[in-house]
Amino acid sequence: MLPGFAKRLARATARAFVPTALVAALGLVFVLGVKNQSLKREVRRLRVQDKVPHAGVVVPVFRTVTLTGDSVTIGAGQPGGRQVLFYFTSTCPYCIQTLPAWKRITSEVQTREGDVAAVFGISLDSVDATTRYTAVHALRFPVLRFPDAKTAALYRAVGVPMTVVLDDDGHVLYGRAGALTERVAIDSVLAAVRPTSPQPPTPVPGRVN
Repeated sequence: MLPGFAKRLARATARAFVPTALVAALGLVFVLGVKNQSLKREVRRLRVQDKVPHAGVVVPVFRTVTLTGDSVTIGAGQPGGRQVLFYFTSTCPYCIQTLPAWKRITSEVQTREGDVAAVFGISLDSVDATTRYTAVHALRFPVLRFPDAKTAALYRAVGVPMTVVLDDDGHVLYGRAGALTERVAIDSVLAAVRPTSPQPPTPVPGRVN
C-alpha cells in the first residue's frame, strides 16, 4: 500500500515541479534578454561616443585664419580660458535649426565671460560656400576651416551640427552632436564655458584664519 502511495506522491510532485521549473526558466530567459538588449544599447552608445568629441578627449593645437583674415589659434588659450566651437556646413538643415541657439550662446558668452572665452564657427564647406552662408545668416562669431583632413579627423568632425567646448589646454569639456534647440542643452554649454572657481578652504574649529 505504501509503495503505491509513494509512487503517486512522486508523480504528483513531479507534475507540480515541471510548471514551476518552466516558469523559472522563462523568467531567466527574460532577464537575460533584457540584459542582452541593455548591453547592445551600451555598445552602440560607446561606438557613437567614440566618433564624436566628448569630455576627456584631447585635441591638438592648430593655427589658421578666419574668413576675414584674422590669425587664430584653436586648442590652446590663456590660462582658465575656454573655446566654443560650432561645426557646420552650408547645406545642413539641422545647422539652420541650431543657429538661434549658437547665436544665443555667442551673445551670452561674449557678455558674461568677456575675454576669458572665445567662440568660433568651423565650416566643413569650401571658402566660397562658407562666405555666402555667413553673410546670409549674419553669423556673429568668427568662422574658419580646418587646415586639412587630418586635423578635422582629430577634432572628430564627422558630422554636423556639432557643439564643442575646450579648456585652455585642448581638453574637451563638452561635446554634443546634433541640433541644439533645448534650453537645457544651451545651459549645459554655458556651464562648461564658465571656469570652475576654486573653493575657499574649510575653516578649522578653534583656528583663526
